[in-house]
Amino acid sequence: MFRILSRFGLAMLLVCLSQGTIATEASTIPPDFSMRLTRGACEGPCPIYSISVDSKGKVRWRGERFVRTKGQATKVVAAATLHTIIRRARELRILSLGPGTISTIDASLTEIELGLDGRWIHVAYCIDDVSPQGRRLNDFALFVDQALADQRWVGGAEYRRMQ
Repeated sequence: MFRILSRFGLAMLLVCLSQGTIATEASTIPPDFSMRLTRGACEGPCPIYSISVDSKGKVRWRGERFVRTKGQATKVVAAATLHTIIRRARELRILSLGPGTISTIDASLTEIELGLDGRWIHVAYCIDDVSPQGRRLNDFALFVDQALADQRWVGGAEYRRMQ
């Protein structure tokens, strides 16, 4: 009987700790966090859309062309998803990149706007930019797409062309 109660008590302790961790994670999202990713046109069927997320996890989608969902859609993501995006932005030092535009011919223009830790950046680049800054931005944009973009919104073959 003692073993059963001990196991039950341990299970309850783990549940309580995990719930506390989840609540703590949500409260550690910087209140100024916001992010928007905008994918622009190219010579071919590149998906044209923007997707944004705020510190509460509200995701807003606006699809224009070559996407499965045209118009607006919303959803809410978990604090853990926000933490992964913030962690990735910090790892890639996105906020340390200089704002501006990096351009090449016939490539989809991507814009990233990021507010975090009292700082804000708006940068535009082309997905075929192979400079160190372009690679960091593209890596972050693909990461954000995977974390936030719902495949019901983006679509099939056209989306895979970006990757």
